Amino acid sequence: MINNLSEGDAFKILQRLMNEMVFILDADFNINSVNLSAEKTLGYNENEMQGKKINSFVPDTKMFDKFLDKLKQKNTISNFESAFLTKTGNEVFVVLNAERITDAAGKVYANIIIANNISYNKAFEMALRNGYEELSAFNDMLIDSKKELEKSNAKLIELDRLKDNFISMISHELKTPVTAMQGFLSLLAGGAAGPVNDEQKNFIGIVRNNSDRLLRLINELLDMSKIESGTFSVDYSVEDLRGIIDTSINDIYAIIQKKNIKLIKNYELEKMPAHIDSYRMSQAVINLLNNAIKFSIYNSNITINVTVEDFDRIQFPAYIDKNGLKRCKYYRFSIKDEGRGIPAESIEKVFDKFFQVNISETSKPQGIGLGLPITREIILKHGGRIWAASEGEGKGAEFTFIIPVE
Repeated sequence: MINNLSEGDAFKILQRLMNEMVFILDADFNINSVNLSAEKTLGYNENEMQGKKINSFVPDTKMFDKFLDKLKQKNTISNFESAFLTKTGNEVFVVLNAERITDAAGKVYANIIIANNISYNKAFEMALRNGYEELSAFNDMLIDSKKELEKSNAKLIELDRLKDNFISMISHELKTPVTAMQGFLSLLAGGAAGPVNDEQKNFIGIVRNNSDRLLRLINELLDMSKIESGTFSVDYSVEDLRGIIDTSINDIYAIIQKKNIKLIKNYELEKMPAHIDSYRMSQAVINLLNNAIKFSIYNSNITINVTVEDFDRIQFPAYIDKNGLKRCKYYRFSIKDEGRGIPAESIEKVFDKFFQVNISETSKPQGIGLGLPITREIILKHGGRIWAASEGEGKGAEFTFIIPVE
C-alpha cells in the first residue's frame, strides 16, 4: 500500500504527524492548507484558514511583513522569531523556518512555513526576566538600606564614643571631690573639728557609707571606660591567690555579718602561688562576694571552693569560648550562694554591661550592672574564663572562674 502512495499523499501524512505547525501557502502567501498541529494550536480548522493571508493570523503584521519580504529576497529563512494569534486572542510565540518552492523555470508556486511553538520557553524566559528585575530591585533596596544602616551605625558609634568620653570625664571629675569628702569625714569622726556625740557619729557613718558606695560606682565607671577604650591593664607579679581571697573576704566581712551569712571556705592547698595582679584579682573576688551577698537571703550560706584542675577535666558551659586557653593546670575558684537564682535565659547575659537580672516584676535592680563585666575582663586579662550557673529561681547561683597555675 505504501508503494502506491503519491508524493503528495505522503507529504500530507507527514505534515499531519508533525508536532510543528505547517503552513502551505501559494505564491502570494495565501493559505492553501495547514496541518493538524496548526489547527489545534491556533484553534481554527483548515477551512477557516484557507484562502486567507498568513499575516492575518499574527499580532504584529509589520514585523511579519518583514519576514515575508526577507523570504522573497532569499527564498529560505531559518530561526525567525515571531508570533501567531489564536482564535481566542492569545499569542503563541514561534520560531519560523520557511522555504519558497519554484518550478524548473524558477517560478514560485508555493511557500512552506514551519512554526515551532516556543511559548513555554518564552513564558519561562519572561519569568526569569521578571525574577531578575525583582531581584535587581530588591538588591538596589538592600544597597540603599545598607548605606542607611552604615550611616546610622556611624552615628551610633560616634554617640557611643561621646558617651564613653562623657562618662570618663564625669567620673574623673567626681572622684576628686568624693575622695576629699571621705577625708574630711574621717577628720570629723576623729574629733578634729571638736567633740562628736553618738548621734553625730551615726550621721557621719551614714554619709561615709554612701560616699563609699558612690566612690565604688565612680571607680566601676572608670574601669568600664578603660575596658571599652582598650586601656584597661594589669600588673603581674607572683602572689598567693589564697591570701588575696582571704584579704578580700576580710575587707567586706562587715557586710556578710549584717545578713548573718555563714561563709564556708574549702581550699585544696595551703599556698596557691599565681602570676596575677593582686589589686585586680582582689577586685574580682570582692565583686563576686558582693554579688553573692546582694542576692542571698538572711541566715543563709555562701560557699567558696578553690581547687586545682587539669584543663581536660574542667567542665565548661557550651557558650564559653575556649580558644586561646593554655592546656595546663588551673586554679578553679567558685562561689555559691543560696539566693534567688538566675533564670536560664539570663545565664549568658549576666556578664553584659548594665544587665540586671529581674526574677519578678516587683524585683528592683541592685547596682548598675558593671561589677560582673569588669570581673570578666579581669579574669580574661589573667588568661582565664568565668561563667555562671543556676538551677533556677530560688535555688541560688554559682559563679566560677579559672586562672592558670604558674
